[in-house]
Amino acid sequence: DSAVFAAVAENRGGTAKCSANLVVEERRRQGRGGLAPPSFTLTAQNVNVTAGQLVRFDTKVTGTKPIDVYWLKNGQKVQPDIKNKILEEDGVYTLLILEAYPQDSGKYECVAMNGAGE
Repeated sequence: DSAVFAAVAENRGGTAKCSANLVVEERRRQGRGGLAPPSFTLTAQNVNVTAGQLVRFDTKVTGTKPIDVYWLKNGQKVQPDIKNKILEEDGVYTLLILEAYPQDSGKYECVAMNGAGE
């Protein structure tokens, strides 16, 4: 079930593309010290947007808290700023790109880790 999900934004000014990588691993019952490692129960989906529009990637993570969750773009950690917002509510972790443009193209990944693993 592993796949790369892609979003394409097109208008008269050009085309922008971005993608999110999904890797499905075997569920592990318990990790180190009886802790449950993080597991994704909701993964980022394909999104089609026009340049300048909002992009939203949602994932839901379960496991023993605390869980450290962060987003990567092309292997580099996404830092929250005026354009990129990272939210969490009830185990749902969201990356918002408030206005997507061609420079936002790339491979987006969500990483979750706790004391039991990644």
